[in-house]
Amino acid sequence: MNTDEMETFSKIEPNFQIEYNDPPPVKLVTAAERLYERHLINVKKYQHKNPVKMKLKAKRYMEELKKDKEKYEIFLEKRRDYYINVVKPKREKKLAEAHEALSTTLVI
Repeated sequence: MNTDEMETFSKIEPNFQIEYNDPPPVKLVTAAERLYERHLINVKKYQHKNPVKMKLKAKRYMEELKKDKEKYEIFLEKRRDYYINVVKPKREKKLAEAHEALSTTLVI
């Protein structure tokens, strides 16, 4: 080792530690969790394959919900909140981006 190398090694801090990037831990899934996940996938497939039945089910659900005034008012309130807090801000953001893109592309 020459003197330059000695100086380089002497500049390294004594508490220097190497950090290792370990892979993320593998999530252990129990048999019950696997069964439930498969069930959700099967339900999704069933609903996708039977759109007419799902439409009728949703229609019956809404009819029953409308009969119960209190639950229907809660449903409408949640719908209004979702529109105000989620849909409307997304729409406004999208319109603003489109307007900005349009104004930057137009050259007079």
